[in-house]
Amino acid sequence: MHQNGAGDPEPVLEKIESHTWNGKTIPSKFFAQPGAENISAVLFTNSATITKFNRMGKLAGLGSKDVKLIRQGFMYNPDPE
Repeated sequence: MHQNGAGDPEPVLEKIESHTWNGKTIPSKFFAQPGAENISAVLFTNSATITKFNRMGKLAGLGSKDVKLIRQGFMYNPDPE
């Protein structure tokens, strides 16, 4: 953020041409690429949560090596034995 002439905060807009990770670069604006005119995507999952995406990113090697993620849960077992 920076301040405009009136001293109010104003976002800084930045055009992103590509994305690079581990030496691989892909262009931005996938749906504007040649050959993608008829591609559409709808992503849905009834189990997608922020914590799930965090775990996926950690497993992919993204983020800080100092961060530890712990997953725990409970399951009801109706069988008393």
